[in-house]
Amino acid sequence: MKQNKHYFIHGLLIILVLLSLIITYFIIASPVEIINWVDSVTHNEEEASGLNATSEDGETQDSREHLNDLVIANRLIIHDKDDNYWASNNSRSLGKLQEDLASLPYDRSQAVTTTALDTFRENKSDSDYLEFTFLDFLTSALFNKMHPDIADEEDAVRFNQVVFVKGDDSLYLISESDHLVYQVPLDRSINEVIAYENYAAEKDKMTEVTPVVFSEGRKYISKEKETVNKLTYMLERQPNTFFLGALFSSPEEIHDYSDDSYSRYYANGHQLAISNHSYELNFSQDTSSAINVTEWQKIGESFNMLSRFIPEQDTWVLSDYQEDESTITYRKFVNNIPVYGPDHVSRAVFKMDGNQVAYLSMSALTIQTQLDDLAKPLELMSGTNALELLRNNGYDPSQIQNMQVGYRWVKSPESNRLVELVPTWHVKRDGVWYALEDIVDMSDYNHLRLYDKEEDEVFDWEAYFQDSQDQPVESESDTEEALESLGNGDQVETDQEEEA
Repeated sequence: MKQNKHYFIHGLLIILVLLSLIITYFIIASPVEIINWVDSVTHNEEEASGLNATSEDGETQDSREHLNDLVIANRLIIHDKDDNYWASNNSRSLGKLQEDLASLPYDRSQAVTTTALDTFRENKSDSDYLEFTFLDFLTSALFNKMHPDIADEEDAVRFNQVVFVKGDDSLYLISESDHLVYQVPLDRSINEVIAYENYAAEKDKMTEVTPVVFSEGRKYISKEKETVNKLTYMLERQPNTFFLGALFSSPEEIHDYSDDSYSRYYANGHQLAISNHSYELNFSQDTSSAINVTEWQKIGESFNMLSRFIPEQDTWVLSDYQEDESTITYRKFVNNIPVYGPDHVSRAVFKMDGNQVAYLSMSALTIQTQLDDLAKPLELMSGTNALELLRNNGYDPSQIQNMQVGYRWVKSPESNRLVELVPTWHVKRDGVWYALEDIVDMSDYNHLRLYDKEEDEVFDWEAYFQDSQDQPVESESDTEEALESLGNGDQVETDQEEEA
């Protein structure tokens, strides 16, 4: 019995020593060494097959029906016969739009026609209608059950608003950039297809708004003050090994060129650079084997990759697709409010080449766990007051592209492991978003400043920023330059010559 006990103790000690050695290895090993070890153990064929979930003929495995879930309006506008407007970002109402668009009975015997936007607005000024607005422009090719005149990629139209007019037998797609309205015929009245009154019943819970014409078109701003909670989240970061395993098809061939400023990796035309300060990530790959695919298939490929990195996919929305450059942008939303922050923490930008991702910019940082007990109600000035401030400080609406309430991603002054989402007015000009407080000196407008209702005092921006005047909220680091220097640098060429 004693001898058996002796063997058991020796065996246990051997296991503990082995565990200690493995843990030590993972502590001191480089990300590339860890990736190579995992790859050699698992022989993961799925990872080695590459980045793109396409079949041999180039078809994506995600259908267009699945992509409809990405096309989410960010606001519902209700207009009545007396020319009054109300706005809501209620998730239930916005989600219902997807269902209604998918079930509309289009009249395929009639053609889609166009009307000048000003003429449409004037003709419908005394009508009841619902207007769904999107953060940016979308293409009708994304909708798998759209009218055949505009369903195919070559015939697709770009729009940023969808309108249901009570009693009409048409769907209206508005393109502010082209000043056009596409009238899509239905085979029956819209009242028979959608539960119009269910949307209108929400009016008492909505915010009264007024239309304003900016350079990007008509937007809606609030007429009264509104209260939105400041939110606090745990800041999380995906390790470099996670991205190496997902982005490189041959981990055993990765070369590590990291330094104090950047973690940089290269292998077979794949390049990755992650800032050690901001954790902004830039990736590029050789796309010489890319296959030509449709617009929605490109979006499907980009979403496939985004899904690998971001667990909370339902909080990321397709916000823009630039057809000429095949650039696809996803933005993070919280409570249907867009988030704005530096170093791509709130955006993921894909540049496509056919069915392959040629370039990716995003962040290794993420927020998932909200600390509910740290939420605080903040009172924002009305949109009309915000617009008046801008006018008083030399900004005419024609110089402003857009204006809306958004969450500003800021580091918490309490802990570097926390992120706060602070609601405030955001202004878009010259293609860049700014917080209102950064382009207007608020010292003369104390009664309009962001107000902490819980503390009964003006919100203290100085606790977060020393000097952010005239600085955009979505500034980017120089990680892209680090990536370019890696791809063109002497180090890669020297290593390749040595291997040869």
